[in-house]
Amino acid sequence: MLHWRLLGDGNVRMAVETTAPFAAVGFSSDGSMVGSDAVIGWSGHVAAYKLNGKTLSGVVQEPGGSVSGRRRLSTLALTATSTSVTNGVLLLEFTRPMSAGGVPVLPNDNTFLWATGASASLVEHDARGTYSLSLADGTSAATLTDAAKFKLTHGVMMLCGWGVLLPAGVLGARFLRHWDPFWYRLHRNTQIVGVTIATVGLIIALTQLGPIETSSGGAHAILGLVVSAIGLFQPLNGFLRPHKGGAHRHLWEVVHKWGGRLALILAAPTIIMGCLKLNSQEKAALPSVGLVLLALYGVAVAVMTIATAWLLRQGYGRVATIGKEQPDPSFFKPGNA
Repeated sequence: MLHWRLLGDGNVRMAVETTAPFAAVGFSSDGSMVGSDAVIGWSGHVAAYKLNGKTLSGVVQEPGGSVSGRRRLSTLALTATSTSVTNGVLLLEFTRPMSAGGVPVLPNDNTFLWATGASASLVEHDARGTYSLSLADGTSAATLTDAAKFKLTHGVMMLCGWGVLLPAGVLGARFLRHWDPFWYRLHRNTQIVGVTIATVGLIIALTQLGPIETSSGGAHAILGLVVSAIGLFQPLNGFLRPHKGGAHRHLWEVVHKWGGRLALILAAPTIIMGCLKLNSQEKAALPSVGLVLLALYGVAVAVMTIATAWLLRQGYGRVATIGKEQPDPSFFKPGNA
């Protein structure tokens, strides 16, 4: 929560309250993190920073602020800085000239950034947002930034690809082999479309959402790269498949089948982490959207799980060595129950 008071001498007094150990308020010209000014603090530390990049190395402390009681001048010219923690609530206070820094503060039409972190140090934020704010009359509104839009687009594409199409194609190959060559065409086409959509989502993440962080927030990104690499390998592997009865056919089948299964297994926690991360980072601009995507993924998993159980019960997909013949494909024709 941000509090402020216009002092009438060209300065503004600000205070940030949060239950997180780390907090930041940013001053942006266009809602982007890069190029903005920020005041970042935790217990015993409040200082001005320049946000030159999206990694921690790009968050550069300016000469100034207050560190352990020592005062220095800065481009933001912070004065009267203080920190306190009361009943688990961190309070950062500072005064800055409205005209100071690379992004001046105006009485009206400001774009502010906020972020919180889970450690009392300079760490990657685990929640963030952007909002417009008028200091004169107090009106504010959450802003849907380009970054939030790209995150949502990335999430929807990955959910469609890895959460729906690719597992559906695997199930088709597993249970519909008695419909030859329909099963193969279904499997091939759903995999091509699924991988294409997921690849577009991957490109968005790599080009628009910044580099992979090495902190805990990077687990989703690293696992996503592993899943994507396996997914991109699968169509190539399918194209190079040996003919039936060939010397390496059995080895190819093992690699192809288990490569796909491994990718889908790893995709599940990747999707879950991504939905939770979207909900945490963009909860102001996109309230509960991450949870909605997570619920849709849960529905998709439930439907495919129920379908798999039903098909197994009907005898579909069982190998011939079990001694039970595959059901008559006419079972699924209209008019049959």
